[in-house]
Amino acid sequence: PDEHDHTDRGTHGHPSPEPPPYAPRATWYRTLGVPDGTTDLARVRTAYRAAVKGNHPDAGGTHAAMVALNAAYAEALAELGQP
Repeated sequence: PDEHDHTDRGTHGHPSPEPPPYAPRATWYRTLGVPDGTTDLARVRTAYRAAVKGNHPDAGGTHAAMVALNAAYAEALAELGQP
């Protein structure tokens, strides 16, 4: 890239994955990639763990992606009544 290219690059010179969509209007369902209304905690945990594998900074993801995933997971746990 030239000196004016400010594209975030992952560890192998490829663009880093975009962070999962998480904004005040986005739901944890969308961020974790589970259907709206999901109440199955095992499914939520599995989705979170799968998302972490591709979005963790050590795997070429970004800090912002992990912040979004962790916030969504915490929100899901709180909504589903888990500590």
